[in-house]
Amino acid sequence: MPKKVLVVDDNQDAINILSAILKKAGYLVGVAKDGQEALQKLDSEIPALILLDVMMPKMDGYEVCKAIKTNPAISQIPILMISAKTDGTSQKRGLELGAADYLMKPIQPNEILRKVKQYLGDDTHPPSSSNPPKSPTVPFIFTLRAWFDFRLVPFFARRFRNAS
Repeated sequence: MPKKVLVVDDNQDAINILSAILKKAGYLVGVAKDGQEALQKLDSEIPALILLDVMMPKMDGYEVCKAIKTNPAISQIPILMISAKTDGTSQKRGLELGAADYLMKPIQPNEILRKVKQYLGDDTHPPSSSNPPKSPTVPFIFTLRAWFDFRLVPFFARRFRNAS
């Protein structure tokens, strides 16, 4: 039976990328667009693993991680935090709160899949399709788009804000 992964991110592009990667590998995918929604979903269904963005409105990834790890009913679920924050302090904070790992954006499809399989003890999990990808173009486009979203959009937003 396929294992379920809960993807928690406020960015729809990131959700689409992560969902596509996981579904192609044969996993079931649940989605929450913010921390509060994630905690509500965890009341009714328990995934095998959580991919958790750090920077979200309402409740950031650190708060969600802390809430999960202090709840004995769900504290055993591995959490892989994903963030554009590359500083050591952010990574250290996530790991201290109980995250199993801290991955950097832009999303690298092979790295995400390798980590998911590692934490689920699932290195032999069969992919949903036996056809290998035809070219590296799709992962490259996802990576390029993620880089644009997480590096250039905030840069231009600051420039326009300061120009006003």
